[in-house]
Amino acid sequence: MRRRFCFTVPTILMVVVCVLLVAAAQPPVARAADSGRVYLLRERLHLLMGYIERYANERYSCYPPAKMVRRGGGLRAPLWPRDPWTGGPMVPGSGAGSYTYTVTTRMLGCTLVGHYPGGTIVVRRAIPYTRKMQNDHRSRESLTLIQQYIERWARANGGLYPPSSAVAADAAVGRQDGVGCWPHNPWVHLPMAQSGAWGDFTYRVAADQSHYSITVHYSRGGTLTLRGTTPDMASATASSPWHLLFLGLDSWPLHRRGESLEAGR
Repeated sequence: MRRRFCFTVPTILMVVVCVLLVAAAQPPVARAADSGRVYLLRERLHLLMGYIERYANERYSCYPPAKMVRRGGGLRAPLWPRDPWTGGPMVPGSGAGSYTYTVTTRMLGCTLVGHYPGGTIVVRRAIPYTRKMQNDHRSRESLTLIQQYIERWARANGGLYPPSSAVAADAAVGRQDGVGCWPHNPWVHLPMAQSGAWGDFTYRVAADQSHYSITVHYSRGGTLTLRGTTPDMASATASSPWHLLFLGLDSWPLHRRGESLEAGR
């Protein structure tokens, strides 16, 4: 006769409860370990971003290219952050403890993404708004100086404004007598040129060279346009220093009248 083994309901319930308790006790331990590593990852991402920010501050808010943001890539970093999962140096990639760094086309903003199992940490940096205001103000002043050079060229050329190809640092307007220096683009620290980039300008002149417009491009959106029209006195060739003085005085109200905003500042 076979002996039968029977489990009572309380015994079965006790076994189930024990299994559930054991199963429930393990994940929090693993989660706690991962939580600690995620915290370290966040801390080390900010350390790496600090090195990136220092690079940008030393280069007029120009962030480093992606190839530099790695150990030995040229980014000055006294203590390179370590991967909380492997313990080795953090490297670019998409695995746990690694990071992805991207920079904008103009090198004026960047994004650093740290990866961990099941999620990411994103740290973004860009040019402060106050820096944009400062550089836009400098661009406006530089545009006014270029306009003065254009007016000077017209006075020396029978009142005709220069063609577009002549308005550059290394062209006729930039090389004429009386031009001490050509203003620089505050974003790239190179001579202002004709382009649509921040801090550069667009110059347009009429076919008969009797009037023109010159527009600077702001980083905060919008543009500033200055316009000029040949004054009556400029139709004759200047023949004396007094004539040049009168032309200079006449151009002052012209500059003031010609100032207009094309879009929001």
